[in-house]
Amino acid sequence: MKKLNPNISVITFLITLSLILSTIYTLTTITKTTQEPSQQLESFTYEITFTDESGYYGESSLGYGVYFTNDNLQPNQTIQKGDQVKAWFPVNDYETIVKVEKLNKNELAQN
Repeated sequence: MKKLNPNISVITFLITLSLILSTIYTLTTITKTTQEPSQQLESFTYEITFTDESGYYGESSLGYGVYFTNDNLQPNQTIQKGDQVKAWFPVNDYETIVKVEKLNKNELAQN
């Protein structure tokens, strides 16, 4: 039986090790880039002033308006004129509504 050259064993080991490490590095990089970055959000409270089949219109105490659809609401929430809602936006992006939640009487007392 032939003895392997020690240099070949070392080279084979190093190649195998580099393949394993590069695979781990690639998987780690892919995982980091596909995870959604955590967003900084800010919220505002609005009173619903008008509803129609397309969505809901509201106004804040400072006079700013908002429009949103059922897609922005939490499941099983119904909104009608006069309800108070809290809308969350990415910081400094008041065009993109992340979610809207109807406020109950306890939450209104805390605001």
